[in-house]
Amino acid sequence: MDYLELANDACGRGEFEQAIDIYSRVIEIGEHMLEAYTSRAFAYAKLGNWESAIDDYTSGIAQCDDDSTIVWQFYCYRAYVYTKMNRYE
Repeated sequence: MDYLELANDACGRGEFEQAIDIYSRVIEIGEHMLEAYTSRAFAYAKLGNWESAIDDYTSGIAQCDDDSTIVWQFYCYRAYVYTKMNRYE
């Protein structure tokens, strides 16, 4: 089982802090970057750590190619977090 699977399993069990630690390791290694950023952002959001979630969604956007089909997901998720923070600017 690779780190990404371990992190996803922890997240699925609601163990968000553990998942964040493992997603961070995945990002350090440089594998599955887009999935790791979006999944870690989700875990941060579940813990109410909105700023960290925004940071990860922004990092995911930076990792995407301009024509990437996944980039819109990062923008949408980041916008959702901004609304949770009542930030509409």
